[in-house]
Amino acid sequence: MVESVRLMEANEQDAVRRDTEVAQQHIRLRLIENQEQLARIARELVTRAINADEFLNQAASFSREHREVTELIWLDAQRFPKAIYSAHLFPKERAQDVPASPLPIELSQAAQAAFSSAMAQRQPAYSPHFTNDRWFKCTSL
Repeated sequence: MVESVRLMEANEQDAVRRDTEVAQQHIRLRLIENQEQLARIARELVTRAINADEFLNQAASFSREHREVTELIWLDAQRFPKAIYSAHLFPKERAQDVPASPLPIELSQAAQAAFSSAMAQRQPAYSPHFTNDRWFKCTSL
């Protein structure tokens, strides 16, 4: 009897371990997919193939397909916003107007480190998660 209970516990632990590994693989694949699509958008921005309106359309489409991504901000090299998209706002307000003379976006220490790393290496860089000014958990890429 004791042996069968131990065997059942071992089987349950193995099942939980397998389920965890499958979930981790799904998350890794989703992150890779997100990174590839964002890199495609970034390449279009760099080559000037799209403007701010097209960026906002692509950001809205990306956010609809990837619910975990709720905000996309196009920053220039000096951290001035060129276009801002937020899925948290009502449809008419989602594409936020960028002021004529915008101020640089203040980044958290984690986001600033990711921004600097991405600029220096010309490669995507993830930041550790942080809380933005609206109290949303964020990760910069």
